[in-house]
Amino acid sequence: MGRDRIHERIGKRHLPRVILGILSILFIGGAALLWKIAIALPSERTTIAQDGDPVRIMSWDEARRRLTVMPLPGDLRIDGAYGVGSLPIASIRRLEVLDSKKKGVFIASLSDALAIPIVGLTDEVPLPLRLRFWWIMKKLRPDAITTFDLDSRGVFSTDTLPDGDQVRVFDVNRFDAVIGGELEVDSIRREGARVRVVNTTDVAGLGNRAARFLSHAGMVVVAVESEQGSQKGCTLHAKEGVLRDDSVRFASAVFGCVPTGEDTEDRVDITVRLGSDYRFVPRPRR
Repeated sequence: MGRDRIHERIGKRHLPRVILGILSILFIGGAALLWKIAIALPSERTTIAQDGDPVRIMSWDEARRRLTVMPLPGDLRIDGAYGVGSLPIASIRRLEVLDSKKKGVFIASLSDALAIPIVGLTDEVPLPLRLRFWWIMKKLRPDAITTFDLDSRGVFSTDTLPDGDQVRVFDVNRFDAVIGGELEVDSIRREGARVRVVNTTDVAGLGNRAARFLSHAGMVVVAVESEQGSQKGCTLHAKEGVLRDDSVRFASAVFGCVPTGEDTEDRVDITVRLGSDYRFVPRPRR
């Protein structure tokens, strides 16, 4: 029997196995992708930003099956994260694009202004999460979408620069009053955790900034205090039986806290101590 004939017979014998193997790989890969898409939402509330002018903040509440949309115009000034100063949103975005060391400053600034964790931009988040959001938007009924026109609600105030130019500025206090419980996480609100925030750093206002994240999530902030003697990292102390609550997991994730045991403060369930290496969202690359 010729060599070609032998190769032909061997090929016919193994071809079904090869096809089956390829199909199995495709099936397993497809199933894995579908599973990743199904569990892509990292928490009960997931918020992403859609780049453009305006930037659209889209916050999905898995429990209520509702989407909250907040448009933010590019010329709106917010306090930029990592010490970049008060800048228009569009300028902060350009700063990140032009300076590789400022990677992450755009999302960090938006998160800090709104006091809600933002996962990332729609075109930069992991593919499973991107597909999950696409599927949610495709199937979502119009009456399940709430668009907050923050401008008409007085959240954008007018300020005058030293050169006489007038600019629009994001009013944090007005925003907190207007948004109310819209950004709450149901499971955290039900826990009703009483929280004490302690700023151990020399960064003025850091405790209040952290408290906004906790309040928006549904916790009850009963005290914001300062302590002498800065610690490096964030630590979290909680009452017995609270360490496994969603409130603890949320605070630990947002601030990078390390749970260290029980809290001895009677009036609260959780104490968050912020250190000099504080973070609300990942820091940019150095």
